[in-house]
Amino acid sequence: MRKHTTPYVDLELLDNGILIATYKKQMQITLDMARQIVRDRLEFAGRTPRPLMLLNQGVVEMKRAALRYLSTAEGIAGISATAVVTGKANTYAIIELIMKLHKPPFPIKWVKNEEKAMKWLQQFLPPCTNESDKSTSSWPPTQPVTLVKD
Repeated sequence: MRKHTTPYVDLELLDNGILIATYKKQMQITLDMARQIVRDRLEFAGRTPRPLMLLNQGVVEMKRAALRYLSTAEGIAGISATAVVTGKANTYAIIELIMKLHKPPFPIKWVKNEEKAMKWLQQFLPPCTNESDKSTSSWPPTQPVTLVKD
């Protein structure tokens, strides 16, 4: 497990490949902040698609330009699925807006606890391979985008 702290998000890359991003409290995310968040994430975890668990500790606002940027190819690089852990209705509203306007090419699920998020994200981990098995598989899996309120 590796950890990295940034001004806006604490990142943790688990041994199984799941990336956890914990947003700091009382944030109003601007375009510049969104760009920095993506740069930090890509620098820390790379561009290999992996499941992402977002822990929201209180993002209070996301500017429209930031939302648009986070929905671009650059903004979603390195993500195969996202589980958003929060009990806040405004976060669910942001997720719904992203889904309706920007339609990310991977599944997103809203859950109320980390255990459910972890269980759901497991299915998006790449299959294990070893040196004797040189078979190739399609990764990341292509699935229709769904938003599930848990």
